[in-house]
This record gives sequence, structure tokens and C-alpha cells, in this order.
Amino acid sequence: MKSESLKDTESGGSGSATNVFLSNELQARVAAAADLNKHDRLNRCNKSNSAEEETTNAIPSEEIQKHFNVLNKFPVERRVGESGISSSDSFSILTIKESDVGPDARVVICPLPPDHIPTSSLEAVVLPAVTGQSLVVARQSPDNTDFTLDLENGRSCRFFYDVASDNLIAHNLGIKELHLLALETDEADGKFGQSASVQAQMIRPISPGYWRIAKDKNGKPDKLLTELLLFRRRYSLKKSSQITAAAGSKRPVSEDADTAVAVRSTSLELISRDNPMLEVRQTTKLSVISSDADDFAVANLRDIVDRNATMVFRGMHSKFGDSVVKVIRKREYSSETHDVISLVRMWRREVQFMASMKHDSIVKFYGADGRFYTIFMEYLPYPDLSAICEMRNRQFSGTDQDAVRVLRDSSSALAYLAERRIMHNDIKPGNILYDKTRGAVLIDFGMVSVDGFSRPPGGTPHYMAPESAEDGGRVLGSDVFSLGVTMLYLLKMTPLPEATARAWDLDNMHCQPAQDWRANVGKIRQRLSTDGVEGIVSKMLEGKPRNRISAAAITGLLASYIFAQS
Repeated sequence: MKSESLKDTESGGSGSATNVFLSNELQARVAAAADLNKHDRLNRCNKSNSAEEETTNAIPSEEIQKHFNVLNKFPVERRVGESGISSSDSFSILTIKESDVGPDARVVICPLPPDHIPTSSLEAVVLPAVTGQSLVVARQSPDNTDFTLDLENGRSCRFFYDVASDNLIAHNLGIKELHLLALETDEADGKFGQSASVQAQMIRPISPGYWRIAKDKNGKPDKLLTELLLFRRRYSLKKSSQITAAAGSKRPVSEDADTAVAVRSTSLELISRDNPMLEVRQTTKLSVISSDADDFAVANLRDIVDRNATMVFRGMHSKFGDSVVKVIRKREYSSETHDVISLVRMWRREVQFMASMKHDSIVKFYGADGRFYTIFMEYLPYPDLSAICEMRNRQFSGTDQDAVRVLRDSSSALAYLAERRIMHNDIKPGNILYDKTRGAVLIDFGMVSVDGFSRPPGGTPHYMAPESAEDGGRVLGSDVFSLGVTMLYLLKMTPLPEATARAWDLDNMHCQPAQDWRANVGKIRQRLSTDGVEGIVSKMLEGKPRNRISAAAITGLLASYIFAQS
């Protein structure tokens, strides 16, 4: 990025005459286009004016002529009577500044397609300064990751905010192709006036600037569907070093003083072209700076886990305090062109479920930010059950009382979920934190689903119920079976399964290692007593879901058992 563009962006204010979220090149083109339209509309062109313009314009005269030719073919300013214009006056969305539409507006849409159904992610805005014309604005906020436009019968497009850039990702949801025409873009690479088709179910990035969506590549008024003006991201990022870290840190703490450098969201020299939150490594802090209440800062106190699809760390959040920060990331093996779609789906699914759950044995949800596919949760300084084991033989090192407490708390949480038809889909020792005072707490709802509405996305093979091998089918009772296998570990009937037994892929649930493991679980079950806790666990490991004990029934039987033991 050119240094003058960065300087211009950092110094621009929200009320300035120029649009600081468009590059200098684009501002010059916008000004030139506006002058040319006005010049053509009033028919007042003369040689002296032309000569003067040639010496003062920000782009060469031949470039202006090229733009003028394109603008004659695709008028920037549509007049009354053309498709979609309902106002008595005409206007150009290129004249709109970010101060006209608010601090978090990313996209101005005009006209709104007649078939579009309003949603919470789009907002009507009336601009008195522009002849009272009503526009629709898409706002990017922590809650909004995308928006959809229903263009007409058979044509619909979903737009995602790209987490790693200022682009939109256009996903053609319809059955007919769409054509995107770049009349003005933030990229000086010859895209001006060019058209790109987006086939059904395909995607394409859109850079900041002025775009038309049309039925064909010519983009004439009778084929026009709508117009978009895309601004850059409306927040800034600031990455700085920290001089302290949480206890238990594995890396040395930097002795350097704070070395914060402000970076516009469009440059990110300190941050790779990926999710900026993934760059918040141990002893560093990221501040998100905007002109509204969405500001926050988060520091990485200690890395917890860095997996293929998630990064989790203990963080100090400016609003939530000591927290767990979970960042949803793209899988290494996924299709890059559709990463954004799967990322939004995973982030939204987990956020929706976690925000609705209130139970003492389920980790508390603090908040989320869709701009970074990030979730903020309660931090609990407790080990998970897989860590409470003898390193020599990987047997559980807790007591029988600990096992009973885990069963009581976890079955209570599963009963709570079952009442709401929710399945966790990954119950195992590693997803249950334990403290003798607090008890057991379920974590990691990244694979959560609703019974009967969606196919569960995965799980951990050794804990999955037998029905999971049949077309991936799982039911509410599948979580009970998984907890039953966990209880075999807690009762010291088997060492930690994933650490001692052969593994297998989820797409090969009938392979020999899978069959051997299920046979082993069956043999252990035969050794269990029919009474007390072991009797309950035996009922949890019933092969057929319809014969398996429910989570609610477990809590009832366990309450009677605990009462009898007291």
C-alpha cells in the first residue's frame, strides 16, 4: 500500500469532505467522474475548461477519456424513470460520504431490489442533504457477519465481510448467474468498467468502491439489479507488546516497553493477511478502535490450545476481564474459496447456542465478535479430566467421589440440553473441566447441533455412540453414551482411550480399530455391577438408543444413590 494512502487514511476525520475509506486514487477518480457527469449533463464543455482540466486532474487525460466512455455506457447518475428510481430527483451514490451514513456503515445499497425482504442487518437511511433520497445501509458490527439481497426471482446474493481485508465476498445463492461491474474500485489495476460473472453458488471478492449488479455483462438500466458503494472497514487495529504474562506461561516474557503502533485496518503491516485475532500471540495485545461502543482490547496471557480449526487462549479483555478467547479459523484442508462461508456458519452456530445456555455446569458465555470470528467465555483455572491422570499408565488419578460428582454435574447439564433438543456431540474427558469445589463444567460447544435439524459435524471417535456409525446419525442419547465411556475412564476401568487405543477416521467408522474398540467397551460393560454408579453407567452404554437411559433419569437415580450413601 502506498505511504500517502495510509497517511491520508489516518488523518481523515469523519466529517471531512473526502471519503477517507476510499483510496487517493479512487477519490481522484470519483471527483473526475463527478466533474465529467456534471460537464456532460449541463453541456458546457469548452476548450479552455478542457485544457485547464488536463493540467489539474489527478489522472491522465487519456485515462479520463476512458472513464468518460465507460460512464457514457454505464451512467453513474441514473435519472428519474430509469429502473429503481422512485425519487423525483436523481443523485449519485458516489457523492455519499461515510459521515452521511454513520460510523459502522460498510455498504450503501441503492436502489433496494423490489423483491428484497428487510432484515436486521440492513437499515433504511434517509439523506436530507441528497434530495431526501432513501438508501439502504449495511452495517458491520460484532453481531453482523453478512447480509443478503433478494434481487429478483431466481437471483439472490449473500455478502460476507472478509475478516482479513476490506473486501466483501459475494456468494451467488440463486440459480442464475450475476454480473458484477466495477465502475469505481479501490484497486488501480485496470478493473475500471470491467464485468465479472458469478455463476450460481459461486463466490467472488468485491474490493471497496462503486459496483453494479446486473443480469448481464452490459449493465444497461433495464438489466440493472442494484448498485453498491463499499467503504473500507470502519475501525482501526493497534497491536502492542505486553510486559507480563499469566502464571504457567511457557514462553519468556518480553522485557521491551510497550511498542504499540497504530495500523489502519486497510494496511495491517503488523498483522498477516488472515484473521487479526490469530496474531494475538502470548504477551501481545490487540486493540480494536472505532467511533462507537464496540471498542475493546484483549491481551493474550497464555496460550491454551492451537488446533486446526480453533485457537484458544486465556485473555484479559477490557470489558469482560479474565476470559477465554476462542478464535474460529479455517481448516487447512478446506476449500479456500468457501472458507468464509464455513467460518461464519461455525461461529454463528456456536454463538447462538452458547448465548442461550445458562447452567452452572456449562461454561458461561460473555460475548462474541463476528468481525474476527471470536467468542469470549468465562475463564476457569481448572484442569480437564484428561489431565487428571497418572502419566505412567494414563489411568484417572481422582477418587470415586470425584467420579460421582462428575457424573452428577455432567448428567444435569446434558438433561438441561436435552430439554432444549440440543446435542453437544463431543462429550469426552478433555471437554469437561473439574474442580472439587465448583464441580464439573462442560466446555467446547464447537460441534453443537439441534436434534433432527442438522447432521452433527464431527466428534471424537472413541466416545461416539454406535448409532454414529450409521450414516452419521446421532440422537439426544448419543451424548449419554459418550459420557458413559468417559465414566469408564473415571471409574478406572480403562486408561484414557485416545491416549492408549488405536485411532480411526470418522469417515471410516466400520474399520477394524473401530470394531475392536466397540467390542472392548462391550466387554468392560459386562464387568460392571448392576447396582450403584456402575449400574447407571451400564445403562448409559446400552447399544440401542431407545433402550439407553436418559440424562434426566440418570440425575434421578444418582440422587437416590447419593442420598442412600449419606
